[in-house]
Amino acid sequence: MGFKFQRQGIAASVFLVLYAIYFGVAANIIWQKKTFNSFYTCLLAFGLIRLGSQVCGIAFATLGYEHLNWLIAHLVLGAAEYFLLILTTFLVVSYAHKETLGSSYMTKALFLIPLGFFKLDVDRLLLIHIGGILANFLVISGASTLAGLTPEQYLFDTNTVNISNGLRITGQIILLAFNILAGLYALHSIIYLKIRSYFVFSVLLATPFLLVRGTYAVVACFVDKLDSFSIENYTLSGMNPEFVITEYVLATTMEYIAASIFLSTFYLNKRQKNKIMHAVLNEEEPEEEFEEKSEGNSGEKSEEKSEEKSEEKSEEKSEEKSEEKSEEKSEEKSEEKSEEKSEEKSEEKSDVKSGEKSGEKSGEKSGEKSGDELDEKSEEKFEDELEGESEENLEESNNNHKESLEGGH
Repeated sequence: MGFKFQRQGIAASVFLVLYAIYFGVAANIIWQKKTFNSFYTCLLAFGLIRLGSQVCGIAFATLGYEHLNWLIAHLVLGAAEYFLLILTTFLVVSYAHKETLGSSYMTKALFLIPLGFFKLDVDRLLLIHIGGILANFLVISGASTLAGLTPEQYLFDTNTVNISNGLRITGQIILLAFNILAGLYALHSIIYLKIRSYFVFSVLLATPFLLVRGTYAVVACFVDKLDSFSIENYTLSGMNPEFVITEYVLATTMEYIAASIFLSTFYLNKRQKNKIMHAVLNEEEPEEEFEEKSEGNSGEKSEEKSEEKSEEKSEEKSEEKSEEKSEEKSEEKSEEKSEEKSEEKSEEKSDVKSGEKSGEKSGEKSGEKSGDELDEKSEEKFEDELEGESEENLEESNNNHKESLEGGH
């Protein structure tokens, strides 16, 4: 089946193949992670929606203006996928915070909203979700208001066209502001938080491409030659070549590059972790294991080396033990000497003190004893003298008595 609008059909087919490859890579990442609780889920959803958008573009290029709803679906899905990429940038920054710092200020509750039996924690990411959903709703609503208009109504119903443009401009400006905010968060993380991560750098790399995409979407609302909803860009042979080129270069290609950059973080981060693991294992692996691995090639040399190393280790251990023992002995001897010296000094001091005390006491005692002995000796001499005198007196008295008796006879 050929294309009625060949240029549109070829461009849509090329990017259908590219996004099919992208979707396969994203699905493989989710399979390896074995969880949907990551920003890679948003990237997978982006690829799925983009595939649907390309299919709708191919259908419109094949069926023509009789099936205009395929074109409207193509444009609406394009707005939804851009919102998912903007949301992914914030999720990547938050993930980098948690991986490096353990937590992120983007998920810290700003205030609580009581909702019946529980309270809703309102953080920065939730506000960004709400703002992005509102912006996406405005873009889709603005596109949907033009869905049922015929070319004649589009030319004369200026009120409806202006409302559509106003809604789309407001939504695209909000998304562009969020894109700039995500880039500022990434710069803040690198400069002030000192985070050096592939995830933060990926946001900085993807932000210029997303800025081009967002700027193009805003400018297209004011310039009819760039506007997907302007009837001037559609002819009997399909879309204008200039419009097809600008749309796929400034919108579709920019989104594809940015999403691919985010996908690459999985493989770069995995490679970095593998390097770290190998480095840790090599540091922890003992030298003996390396020697055992080389035994098949080195033979006896490895055994001799291991024996020499074991001997050296044993000698080192014995030397350490002998040194420890000698040190302990020297310490014990020095302690004993110091104790003996201290004891001798204390004994000398105690002897001096005791000598002084004993001298004083002995002097006092000897004085008392010598006095007592002199008194006793003098008393004995006095008693002896008295006894001698009394004996002499008795003898004299006896002699006198004998003489008197003799004279009587």
